[in-house]
Amino acid sequence: SEFLAYAVQQVPTINKEDVRLKYESWKVNDWSVTVNNKTRKIVNWKSTLLNTLPFLRKDESNTYTPNIVHE
Repeated sequence: SEFLAYAVQQVPTINKEDVRLKYESWKVNDWSVTVNNKTRKIVNWKSTLLNTLPFLRKDESNTYTPNIVHE
């Protein structure tokens, strides 16, 4: 729950299911990520998550869209 709460705090419109799947993926892979075909341990999950959030989907239903008035 701390993982999801942190993600939503950073990007309120983040897709919560994608965040959950990312958490499960990292957990199953012993908190490791592969970058440029090299596997490395996640030392700071908050920093790694911050770098990952831009690549996760956003929930469009949570996006604020103001009413547009045409004259």
